[in-house]
Amino acid sequence: MNIFRKKILGIGFFALALFAFALVASAATVNLAWDAATDDIGVSLYEVSRSTVSGGTYSVLGTTAGTSFSDITAANSTTYYYVVRARDTSGQWGSFSNQISATTPAAPVTDTQSPSVSLTAPTNGSTVSGSVAVSASATDNVGVAGVQFKLDGANLGTEDTTSPYSITWSTTGTSNGTHTVTAVARDAAGNTTLSAVTTVAVNNGLFSDNFEDGAADGWTVVGGTWSVGTDGSRVYSQTNTSGDAWAYKAASWN
Repeated sequence: MNIFRKKILGIGFFALALFAFALVASAATVNLAWDAATDDIGVSLYEVSRSTVSGGTYSVLGTTAGTSFSDITAANSTTYYYVVRARDTSGQWGSFSNQISATTPAAPVTDTQSPSVSLTAPTNGSTVSGSVAVSASATDNVGVAGVQFKLDGANLGTEDTTSPYSITWSTTGTSNGTHTVTAVARDAAGNTTLSAVTTVAVNNGLFSDNFEDGAADGWTVVGGTWSVGTDGSRVYSQTNTSGDAWAYKAASWN
């Protein structure tokens, strides 16, 4: 924040008053301030004028009884020139102050560009089980604020706000079968992008056939170590990370 100050002698009906003029430009508002003028009968108000050309012609912005004024009509990326003068309680105007200039900053750039995002794991068409790493790559012209993974359209875990973007998916809480995984990238401006869909098959060691005999011949086994029960029960069991999976035959082994 820069403040510029100059002093001049008041003239006219003012009693040789030191008159100062200060200025601060912020965004598209210009804040003006000055030292109080003096007069033998008293100062009633100040008039602030502005021009876009050094030396005028000036247009009156407004009046104030105090020693500050905010120009809220200023445009971005524009240089303005300001002067101020005082009026006493009898209605007489004093001379204009020194001129001072201010250049307002450029308007802030609105981010309308959405981020890009793509899933990097799991691979499309793969079969998954147990704990699975789900990851994505995301970029943005300003910066990625976070990536939210989704399973069948619902949030999968919480949004990851730190690169590299990844979570661990425990598939044991998901039904066996086909499911979709996506990722939504978000930037600080609220722009979002949905990734392409990755389709996976969840298979946590359940059976792909029913029990027709007491042997493993002809069975399709997915994961784990399978064996026919050795205790005389009619079962075919599997041991995996989620515990023992069992299936029973209603009558006897064929």
